Amino acid sequence: MTPPNAKPAANNLEAFFMPFTANRQFKANPRMLAKAKGGVGVEIDAAMPVLVDALQHDDLGLRMQAASTLGQRRLQTDKVVPIFVAGLKHKSSGVRVQAAQGLSQMGQNAKSAAPSLVRVLGDQDASVRQQAIQALYQVRGDAEIVMPALLQVFGDGNADARRTVLQVAHIYGG
Repeated sequence: MTPPNAKPAANNLEAFFMPFTANRQFKANPRMLAKAKGGVGVEIDAAMPVLVDALQHDDLGLRMQAASTLGQRRLQTDKVVPIFVAGLKHKSSGVRVQAAQGLSQMGQNAKSAAPSLVRVLGDQDASVRQQAIQALYQVRGDAEIVMPALLQVFGDGNADARRTVLQVAHIYGG
């Protein structure tokens, strides 16, 4: 365990540890500690090189955790948004949910992801659809694209989705 005062070596992915909860494979081998407030005893500035490097890592779980940490602080948005968009296409519904949550946390900085979130509204998993609707509320995409998709979700019969659509539609003029 890293002492609270220790400064990690730049670009050392082993310096941080945190379990990633949405991906079973990553839970079996957690590798990173980096919370939105910088981690335990680690300032975000010290963690920044590691997080940015982690955005390019082969392990999607690690990329998503780094993206989530940076996204919560609205840092490196040009690199983070594409990672979350890629996560929306993952085979695991848990990863798709976390990707939508990450985009939601980024708010209007993730506006370019709205078309991808609209595509996710057709997901088989209700929790993914629900999170995508909530993310669309935060990112504030183009109403001409978002409103027709929200109306289609409203008509699909899922009561939870209908309630969320009603809460979100007003910001798009619905």
